[in-house]
Amino acid sequence: MKMNCVLLVDDDRVSNFITEKVLNGMGVTSMVTTAYDGKKGLDYIKYQCTDDLGTCPDLILLDINMPLIDGREFVDRYHKIPRQKESVIVVLSATELPDAEKAELRNAGVSEFLVKPLNADKINDIVQKYFVLEE
Repeated sequence: MKMNCVLLVDDDRVSNFITEKVLNGMGVTSMVTTAYDGKKGLDYIKYQCTDDLGTCPDLILLDINMPLIDGREFVDRYHKIPRQKESVIVVLSATELPDAEKAELRNAGVSEFLVKPLNADKINDIVQKYFVLEE
């Protein structure tokens, strides 16, 4: 069993290309959906997670610094949307976040923090920690 869907919310097209390639190469998800800003990511959640369509993401990979709606505001708004299920939220950033910011985001519902670019080892750690995937 694979994850049904991974939602990648990031405005960095190069990073997205790499992440999608790694996820698809690992075969851990049936679908990777990309939103290039926080608003589009929230719209996806609103339309895909209110009913059990099978396209609500199991995992959200969320860039912290984006235009319009950044990762912090995304997390806040995400929790106000009625959903069929909870997604594991992993915050992505170009550099290590300060401990105080990590603590604040953890309290807001973020599960993990990763420094970009993502690779198979980083993704595998998340998959093993939060998901049981059968061959």
